[in-house]
Amino acid sequence: MMATGFQKHAPSNLRLQRTTAASDLGNGASRRRGTTAVAAEAQMRWAASRTSVTFYSLTALAVVLLGGCSFWAAGDDPRGREVRAAGSQLVAALERHRVTHGSYPPSLQELGVAGTGSSDAMYQRQEDTYLLFLTYAPTWPQTGLVSCAFTKADPNGKCHGYW
Repeated sequence: MMATGFQKHAPSNLRLQRTTAASDLGNGASRRRGTTAVAAEAQMRWAASRTSVTFYSLTALAVVLLGGCSFWAAGDDPRGREVRAAGSQLVAALERHRVTHGSYPPSLQELGVAGTGSSDAMYQRQEDTYLLFLTYAPTWPQTGLVSCAFTKADPNGKCHGYW
């Protein structure tokens, strides 16, 4: 007798019930056992399909929920606003130093300003101008790094994200 796909993968007691039912079709008890095996097979298939439906339903729910998350432009997230405020304070201090001393300082340490918040700062003085970069990790759910550049021509700064 050739085994069906179900019989290859079903537990041994179900294979035995189905084989018994197939060999003795005249006996009502054997027919019931065969029906039980078919019902068990149907229940296993239903459970498998239910599991995949649950998985796909949860995946769809996650996509909808994450799609509803608020995403900000580079520099507009809460941490970015803090960094831009710190950048504005540094720009004001740089301009005060230029007015007082006639040039921009060679380093940020000479300004005497408290830190740059939760960002990494890179400053470079050029003849009569400067470049100030503040880099930070944005607020969740965004990832990557954002760099805000401040110059004499653009003291408000422009931020660009590296996602």
